Amino acid sequence: MLSRIKQIWRDFRVVIISAAVLAAYLIGKKIGKEDEKIRQNKAVLANVSRADSARGRLRDPRVSKRLQDKYGRK
Repeated sequence: MLSRIKQIWRDFRVVIISAAVLAAYLIGKKIGKEDEKIRQNKAVLANVSRADSARGRLRDPRVSKRLQDKYGRK
């Protein structure tokens, strides 16, 4: 049995190693895509949160008056 395994290893060594490398590459690629989606979702949520707080500040009359005085025509 051991000699049979050794013979298979000698005959298909390149195929076995390349299949293992391909499997590791595909698994890493899948995990990378999932991580990228998670990162993008976090960025979108952070942007929405920032936009909500900016809109909230603009509703404040003191802030809008200060911005109008700062950037308005004189």
